[in-house]
Amino acid sequence: MRTRKLQPAKTLILSTALVSAAVLANPGPAQAAAYTAETACAETAGYGSWKNLDSRPVKIGSSTWGRVYLMWNGSRGTNCVATIKTTFDGVPSFTQATLKIQGVGSYSDPRLLTDRKYKYYAAVVKAAAGKCVDFAGKIADTRLDYSLASGGRGQWGNCG
Repeated sequence: MRTRKLQPAKTLILSTALVSAAVLANPGPAQAAAYTAETACAETAGYGSWKNLDSRPVKIGSSTWGRVYLMWNGSRGTNCVATIKTTFDGVPSFTQATLKIQGVGSYSDPRLLTDRKYKYYAAVVKAAAGKCVDFAGKIADTRLDYSLASGGRGQWGNCG
């Protein structure tokens, strides 16, 4: 049997087709990359113009599973906390964002960590003008042992 050598142009076309097919068959990371704290807060609140005030890794030991962000919308006087997954992105898992407002209360999405699973992020939005805030995020591995990664600031800040 005789084999023919492909022309360079045919090789390029074939390579491009194979790479395109692989990307289309597994769009998870590309979709997750589209979720930033700004887009998560905009989707949750229904409006944009979010400014990043602070962020912290969501970790278990030395492993980082995501990042939790504290965002601010000055024109509306609202804060948003978004926990963005980098591990288990695209896979439904328990993910939570918590905003604490000094003298007012603590608000989480979901209310309890085990209330709902998210594929990419959890976010909570509340009015907090003139108040100090704290924020936290959690991500649980629901596949095997329910390991829990967490992160946040752990003290009041961003007052006013």
